[in-house]
Amino acid sequence: MPSKTHRIAFCKAVLPSVMDGTKTLTSRVINGPGNDWHIDRLLGDWSLSGEPRQYGGGGVPYRWQGKKLPTIGDWIWDVQTGVDDSATYPIRCPYGEPGDTLHVIEGYQIASGCRHNVRGRYLVDGVEFDMSLNHDEWLKWTSRKYPFGATPARFMYSSLSRTQLVNREVRVERLQDITKKDAIAEGIGWSPAFPEGYTAPGCPRGFGSAEGAFMWLWDSINTRPGRTWDDNPWVWRVRFERVE
Repeated sequence: MPSKTHRIAFCKAVLPSVMDGTKTLTSRVINGPGNDWHIDRLLGDWSLSGEPRQYGGGGVPYRWQGKKLPTIGDWIWDVQTGVDDSATYPIRCPYGEPGDTLHVIEGYQIASGCRHNVRGRYLVDGVEFDMSLNHDEWLKWTSRKYPFGATPARFMYSSLSRTQLVNREVRVERLQDITKKDAIAEGIGWSPAFPEGYTAPGCPRGFGSAEGAFMWLWDSINTRPGRTWDDNPWVWRVRFERVE
């Protein structure tokens, strides 16, 4: 099956470590009903719920909620829906499968444009670009009300992406199951500036463990109920490498 292309964004603090290749793993909360908060816990923690899993065949899953039947290898999730019942939901990793390409999107500002060529700068570090948009992107850009304004990552044209990654692995885990090795792959580093040793991007203090530094980084980004470290949601662990 041909590989696909997806878009992925990183917060300003960790983007440099993605671009220099020191961050090779990202954890993202699964967008599924099992991570919804109900009464005092996640729905995925109720007794009739199961772990996210890949469909292995054998007929239609119990009370299937998808628009089409799953194929072998698709991710599905059994989630409690009532006092004594559950249903099976499709879940999809937005970053594709191993082998797929990931275009890193980031904030930018275009200063000038002529005949599909645009010049501007990336907001995270001020590096300038001189690149060409494809025809559809050019039409979208020229129709913008404020084409020269600073633009958030979600509105970035793929042609302007300066960092491409390859998805090497996708797995599902609870957030707190992260290992020291994976925390370091998330961009946690060692700094002699702190007696504790480990530090997270954008953090002014040190930590005694890589996992502790990752916990701080996670909660600095994920603040919604059901998404914090203490909530321990199910996450996608996506390992990637930068394309040179």
